[in-house]
Formats: sequence, structure tokens, C-alpha cells
Amino acid sequence: MLTRKVSLIRPGLFMPLGCPDIYPGIDQNQLLQTEVSYYCATANGAARIFTDHDRMLEYDSSVILNPDRVSYINLFINGMLQPPILYDVRRGVLLLKSMDVPPAGAVIMLQFVKILMPPS
Repeated sequence: MLTRKVSLIRPGLFMPLGCPDIYPGIDQNQLLQTEVSYYCATANGAARIFTDHDRMLEYDSSVILNPDRVSYINLFINGMLQPPILYDVRRGVLLLKSMDVPPAGAVIMLQFVKILMPPS
């Protein structure tokens, strides 16, 4: 991978060449900012639908956000990243489309990432 040293932004920071959407460049003197939130739940061994009511409040879990309002979503089951073909997300609902369901006690985690536009 080709990189260039960008000491004007942050000392010791290297960024790939050719990624202007993520790394706006030296002239702007900033990187894009993000907001990350998580929905956490525990599987019961039978359910393939999880809702806001299933979230784990003790982990400061967010509600299931509208996928149209975030940049991207990752689903982890017991710490393993799941391919998007195996699930659907709607505001307040996670639907697992796999043939099997997570075992009882498995941790379900949706990661929501918003990439924020730099101020004009």
C-alpha cells in the first residue's frame, strides 16, 4: 500500500494515497470525524428477531438506529463479524436471516458508525 507521511495533520500519522473520501488531504488540515454507537443484547437460543426492548442497559446500549441515518453497520455475534447477507436492520429491529439462531447467552452487538462531514 502506498502511503505518505502527513506531519501537518498529526505527527507520526501515515495515510494511504488515493482515499480522498476518508482522508480529505493535507490542505484541509483535518481528518473526517465519526460517531460510533453500539446496540448490545444477549441471545436466548430461540429468537432471530431482536428489538430495542432486548438491549442491555447495563452496557449503555443504544437503541437500534435507522440504517438510513448511519454510514455503515457491523454485526458481531459472540465477537465474530457477520456478513451483511445474514441480517437486516430497520429502526428498532434486527432480523437474523441465517438458518440457525445464536446459542443462548451469545452476545449480539450492532456497531453503528456515522462519518461526519467536515464543517464548511
